Amino acid sequence: MESVPLLTERTIELIKLIESLNIEQDLERTRDKLDSWKMSMTDCISEIHRRTKNKIQSMIIRLKTLKDEKLKELKIDYEQKLQKSISRKQPLYPQETKDIQDKLTRMNNEVKRFGKLLTDLEQDQLELQKPYKQLRSIQKENSNLAPLLNSTVGKEFELNNLKMSTTAAYLATSDKHILIEDNEHVLLFDKDVKLKEFEWRHDIHGGKIKDLCWSHHLQVFFILSAQEFHTYDPFTFTLEKIEQIKPFTGTHFQSVTCYRNSDIYLCSETSSNKTYVEKWSMLSCSMIRRWWSDIFEFDDQYISCLRQNDSQLVACIQDKQQQWRCDLFDFELKRLERGQLLKNTIGRTFVSSLFDHQWLIITTNGGAVWLMSEQGQLIEHKDMKKERQLIQNASMMGDTLLVLKMIEPNEIKILEL
Repeated sequence: MESVPLLTERTIELIKLIESLNIEQDLERTRDKLDSWKMSMTDCISEIHRRTKNKIQSMIIRLKTLKDEKLKELKIDYEQKLQKSISRKQPLYPQETKDIQDKLTRMNNEVKRFGKLLTDLEQDQLELQKPYKQLRSIQKENSNLAPLLNSTVGKEFELNNLKMSTTAAYLATSDKHILIEDNEHVLLFDKDVKLKEFEWRHDIHGGKIKDLCWSHHLQVFFILSAQEFHTYDPFTFTLEKIEQIKPFTGTHFQSVTCYRNSDIYLCSETSSNKTYVEKWSMLSCSMIRRWWSDIFEFDDQYISCLRQNDSQLVACIQDKQQQWRCDLFDFELKRLERGQLLKNTIGRTFVSSLFDHQWLIITTNGGAVWLMSEQGQLIEHKDMKKERQLIQNASMMGDTLLVLKMIEPNEIKILEL
């Protein structure tokens, strides 16, 4: 019985200890420190940017002045003296030669001083890289698939009427809307309810849907069928066929992508399973350029999906051994990085742009996902069959929402990251 008062006393002490914990205040202070750090980093980068920009402007002015002055000296002073020497048919006098040598020495010194300015500018660039590398290091530490794929980490929205009847994988998102294909119908949602639905008839609309894409520049969705290119306005619910954009005879469209300007990239496939890519201007509805085998390596044969962000374009490429990888290109389709091979992939492969210039790679059977860096490195891989979450496609909705097309069951999930 003596232990009862002792336990009671200890319990009271623990209660007081727990009540005295100021966890909320600690978290508030941590958040304030984070906000302060963000402001200091922003101020630091802004100051370096301002200072470097001013230096560049000053260098432009000084370079122009230097060029004008020295060209004037060379054309007027030296040229006149040389002309005099030629006219009198005698070499330059020693003093004239010395004057020219002295001026050339001064020019050389001024060029060296200008070179010193370039060195200072390079030092500013190195200084600017310090906070950038720090930010990238923090970003890398936080780069993993768990927050993207685990609904216990993100807030999961329950959407009305968003159960799908088929395993159709095509999906596109804007900041406000979701466009998906389901059972030969096209469905438009916001993050709460279904807004519109219309039938997609293969005999009228140029065949099966091959890809969906959002154009931030035009504020419309692109709907790509095998033989036709359409735009769909989510505000007026208007579907329009673009007559000027169509594939070659004997070929069909495969994928479409765009970002924040009027240019789009179209991937098409021939009857002999050859792939080509075209760049089009949506302002003039005219083709800018076409690429054939020059974008492929020797053993490549097929592109299933194109996607782009503000700095690069990614192509999901299958080689003749049925192996997939995702290569990174610039906007003239010059290869920046060769992606790593995706092991044990079955079916087609999709890729989706995420925040922080990362990419989410997904197999259409939902069995696996990869997180890829902007350098083409595979950061993380998950076997979704083990996770019991089969993801078929994904797309960012704004900066904080990730829309997932699931199978088994066929549904759409929205996660707040």
